[in-house]
Amino acid sequence: MVVQDTFKELVKDTIAPIFKKEGFKKSGNYFYKKINEELGWCFHIQLDQKGNTKVDLEFTFNVSIFVPLVYQALGNDLPKFPKVEQGVYERRITELRNVKGGYWYRLNNEYIDIIKLKELIISHITTYIFLYFHDLSDVKSVIQALENQTRFENRHHLAAMHTYYGDRNKGKQLLFNIYEEKDWDAAKEYTLSVCERLNVDLFS
Repeated sequence: MVVQDTFKELVKDTIAPIFKKEGFKKSGNYFYKKINEELGWCFHIQLDQKGNTKVDLEFTFNVSIFVPLVYQALGNDLPKFPKVEQGVYERRITELRNVKGGYWYRLNNEYIDIIKLKELIISHITTYIFLYFHDLSDVKSVIQALENQTRFENRHHLAAMHTYYGDRNKGKQLLFNIYEEKDWDAAKEYTLSVCERLNVDLFS
């Protein structure tokens, strides 16, 4: 059995049942749960596309919060199945565990203890992954997380969140700041298009 088959079994028999029990739907290596009309939870199993072979495979976990109105405000059509990269406040298991460097789970049919790996994965999902989701179960908590983040985040996300769900004046001011900081026309035009979809008059 090649390691890719072992990985598929791991997803099918160990990872997917955990998320299915919590109400998530699955599409490939993506999982999604709609919480309410305002937001949903996204989870993704990302394979290392460069280093994987028939005997050795690495993967990691990514999460985000999908906010339909924010996604539309940025000029997108709503997807049938929201994915991590379409959400806000995207994080990797590396960041959730607060470890340095990239954190990857490794599969190797010859010398990796699959039982211990399964136990580790279950532990990480039921603690770090679900803690992230439960801490971000409403729009106010998502706004707070975006306000407090220290890594790069698309500031249009926070501006749209404030405009729809928080302090509309704060959202407008943030959009104005983004517009003023851009020094090329295309970027300014994009911010103006976001303002139009948010029904924000930036210069009034």
